[in-house]
Amino acid sequence: MFSLYRSRFKKRIITCLMSVFLAPSTFAEGSIVNISTRSPIEVISENIMYAGFVIAGTGTKQVYIRAIGQGLHSLGVNTSLNPRIAVVDASTGVMIASNDDWGSGTWAYQISNLPTDTFAYSPPPAFSDAAMILDLPAGAYIAKVIPFNGNTTGVGIVAIDDIGGSSTAKLVNISTRSPIRQEAENYMYGGFIVIDAPKKFFVRAVGKGLHVLGVDTSLDPLMEIYDQKAQRTIASNDNWASDPSASELPDLFKTKSGITPDASDAGMIICLEPGVYSPVVKPMGGSSGVGIVAVDDLGDCVSTEPAYQCLGKVYCSEMTSCAEAMFYLQNCQGTLMDGDNDGIPCETQWCVN
Repeated sequence: MFSLYRSRFKKRIITCLMSVFLAPSTFAEGSIVNISTRSPIEVISENIMYAGFVIAGTGTKQVYIRAIGQGLHSLGVNTSLNPRIAVVDASTGVMIASNDDWGSGTWAYQISNLPTDTFAYSPPPAFSDAAMILDLPAGAYIAKVIPFNGNTTGVGIVAIDDIGGSSTAKLVNISTRSPIRQEAENYMYGGFIVIDAPKKFFVRAVGKGLHVLGVDTSLDPLMEIYDQKAQRTIASNDNWASDPSASELPDLFKTKSGITPDASDAGMIICLEPGVYSPVVKPMGGSSGVGIVAVDDLGDCVSTEPAYQCLGKVYCSEMTSCAEAMFYLQNCQGTLMDGDNDGIPCETQWCVN
């Protein structure tokens, strides 16, 4: 009976992931060189971490793929996770490669000589951490992070880095599925690096929208975008319909994730300067459960008019995002949004540190 359940559950997971990662779309030229997610990883199948990523373009892209557990101790994270990582072709379900301890893999020498200061997450690897270097053609892939045995669960990170290749292949998407809990250490923390020029992204956090894919979750997600350089939250969203770009979002949810979003799911379109950013997903109203955070590169930021205009709004309660509050504070007269005069408005509602 248990093996039958596992078989059915595995089929449901693959169907869910293929819907999320293989939804029909036109990929823009990528500008993401690192994509990563941190979250709790547990033993039962629905609570392990599944990270999907898409490579677009021609030729192959060399990527450095990691699952970090006890290597996070150097960053003050208390976790006993001993991760195993497997990379699967999302279109066929065929496993391409797997690794348990990075030092025992065929890539060990190459990994030990990588310039770690170029990565968003660069703790010294623990021997139990997993890693591999792969040359992958354009397509969709799933990196599955599994606790090596039942006694090594905890917080972990999956990371995919662009480390070379002369082709036009680019990383353009990451979608990570894992459990999200009430405690801050068990939120989901994404990460990505933008290079070259400002780019437009579709960022979303999906909870109850996964019901249509057979995923039982009560998660009501709040999503914040944290700017690592500025050390502050620059945008947030609770319900996608409150985003200024709400009219565009249903079609993007459908084409990029293959779902119709629940009203409680979060989503936004945001233009970002080159830098390091972290989407943070928190559960609202005492909710918890499995969720997905995803980032898609939509191409260059092209706008003929400002994203916001001075329309007489004065209070934080009238804002829809940190970006709008920043615009009003810097460009509009008579605002009452920065009580401590530190240049950051609406610090308890939108621009949350």
